[in-house]
Parts: sequence; C-alpha cells; structure tokens
Amino acid sequence: MESYLPSFDDPLFSIILLVFVGFLIALGTYMWDLHIKRSNSDSLLGFLDKFESKECVIDTKTLPYEPNMLRPLSLLAKSNEMSGEYHKAISLYIYLAKSVDDDKHKYALMEHLGDTYAKAGLLERARGVYEDILSSHPRDIGVLYSLGDIYQLLQKYDLALETTVPLKTLGEDTSRFEAFLSFEMLQTNRKMLQPQKVEAFLALLKENEKLYRSVFSQLLLIDNAKAWEIFDCSKVNDIIDILWFRDESQLDMKTVNSHNILKSIYYAKGYLATPPNTPSGQFALDMIVSAKQNDNDSGVLNFSYVCDECKHSFASYFKRCPNCKSVYSVNVEEEIGKKQSKKNHSLL
Repeated sequence: MESYLPSFDDPLFSIILLVFVGFLIALGTYMWDLHIKRSNSDSLLGFLDKFESKECVIDTKTLPYEPNMLRPLSLLAKSNEMSGEYHKAISLYIYLAKSVDDDKHKYALMEHLGDTYAKAGLLERARGVYEDILSSHPRDIGVLYSLGDIYQLLQKYDLALETTVPLKTLGEDTSRFEAFLSFEMLQTNRKMLQPQKVEAFLALLKENEKLYRSVFSQLLLIDNAKAWEIFDCSKVNDIIDILWFRDESQLDMKTVNSHNILKSIYYAKGYLATPPNTPSGQFALDMIVSAKQNDNDSGVLNFSYVCDECKHSFASYFKRCPNCKSVYSVNVEEEIGKKQSKKNHSLL
C-alpha cells in the first residue's frame, strides 16, 4: 500500500514541514497579540475603576452603552469641560472610555480625561492617566508633552526633562521647553546662595537668549545692580512693560542716562525733567513724550500679551501660554491709554 505522505528524504517533505512551522508561528503570534490587547484592556478598565465609585454618575447597568451614543456623549463631555463643569465631563469620559471597544477611541477619551483632570487641578490623577496611556502608546507626542507639563506643575523637573528624550527621538524641537525647565528649576532652588544663583542665571542666559526677560526680571528681585548691567536695548520690546512699571527708587540712573529709550520711558513716567534728544522709535511712547512736551500729561502705556503660536491675547504676562501651553511665545504689545485719576473712596 502506497503512503500519501512523502518520505523523509523527499524535498517535498521539507516544504510541507516549513509551511506547517510557519502556520504555527503565525497562529502563536496572533494568539499572543490577542492576549496583549486583552491585558491592556483589563489594565485600562482596572485603572478607571479607581475613579468610578467617586466620580462616575452614570449607572452603566441601567444605561447600557450603544455605539451611536459615542458622538453625542463626547460632545456633551467637551461642552461640560469648556464650561468648567469638570466633574460632569470626567464622569462622561470615564463612562465612555470603559464602554467603547475601539482602542483608538478609547485612548482618545483617556487623553481627554487626563486633560480635564489637569484643568480641574487634579494633577496626580492627570499624571496617572497620561502614564497609563504611554504604557501602551509610548510614541504619543501629545501625551508626552502633556505629561511633561504635569511634571513641571508638580515641580518634578527631572522627570519633566526625561519626557524630552523620547520627544527628541521622535523629531520634536524641545529646546525652549528644556530652557524653561532649567530656569524654573533654578528659580525654585532655595538651597543655592544668592551670588551663586545670580551667576547661574547669567550662565543660562548665555545658553538661550529666549530667557532674557525671565532672567532680567528675576535679577531685578535679587540683584538690582546686576540686572541693569545686562540691560540690552535690542531687547526693549520684550521688557518694556517691566521698565514702565519700575519705581524711581529702583532705577540705575547711570544706565538710564546712557540709553535714549530709557530716557523716553522715564520722561514719559515723570521721573526725568529733561526730554530725550531723539525719538525712541516706539510709536506709542513717542506720542506720550510729544504730548508731555506740549503740557499734556494724561497719557500712559497700557500693555497686552499675545501668544505668537495661537494668537490669543491676555491681560497679564505668561511664561507659558494658558491656551496652547507654548513656552516663551509671548509678544508684548503696548498702546496709549489715559491716566486714571486716583479717588479716595474711604468713608473715614
């Protein structure tokens, strides 16, 4: 009786054996992939269970999830988030993240949950969400930036700097963020003596000119003389508001008399009796100087702060944009305002 299988020394046997081994490898790989996805899903659900009892106001037993609920509930959660009702948004994000089957939507909802925790001031919870996402998606650039922001707010600067390593590997330019972290780390260092801190600030400034405003304003607080030593006319646009609001007793008159722009600022403020010889080149400031020379002393400078990245305008200065989180992206814009008369409303 003839055998249907080839003999061991037949080349066809080797081919069949290779095909069978390849099939086993493919099957094993597929089963392992299913196991990893199930483990990640179980890990995510276990993570979300930590918050469900306290914050999830939707009873999943009485309100079973259906796929067509994703979009309207997501919009409702975003609406609550934007209106400041963070607890409602968090509840919805948790419910949706626990209910959806698609990994792409699940982790997008998790990212929204982390962002909402951050806006609500629950920084440790936001950190936990971002770290949980990165355990499965370590190349998510947006979450890496968000985690770095959380570490910075928690003053864990070493950990924040660690997030720049994978970002640089992914092709991101993190130089401004690293400079920002270096400055914040130095500013909050209470163990360093004042002379050492001054030298460290100056060293940082040499490494990155974007830090000029931050270093100048910090030196005005800890070493006024050193701050005026590094005054740079080319950087006036970055610090004109700081110069405008300086008290007369805090000025270095030798430096003031050496720069026409400073003469213009402090003549307009009323600190100098003699007007500058030439215009400063700052339109609003020169208009106030011209008006003052014609006995109109009612003009002042008002300032607004515009983010160069998202173009949002704010009433106060920021190192990090409150809207888009960009660092050192501020442009100081000045305009002419009218001096407010001081009234005493005291009843005494």
